[in-house]
Amino acid sequence: MHAFLLINSDPIEFAKEQNAKVIPFELQKIEDTRNLKKLTKFSFSEKTAIVINDIDSATTEALNAFL
Repeated sequence: MHAFLLINSDPIEFAKEQNAKVIPFELQKIEDTRNLKKLTKFSFSEKTAIVINDIDSATTEALNAFL
């Protein structure tokens, strides 16, 4: 598994270039972070990109849980 952090780039376009399935994800509250953790426990049968939008508007608690 690989992880990419893209800054000032279009992550959806990058995922398409990598032939990956795109899953957009909103991370605002701590519950969202818990749901993301559950989602990433699954084994994906194809390349998958989870794109977290507007992470800068997430709460401090959500960001701490994300780390």
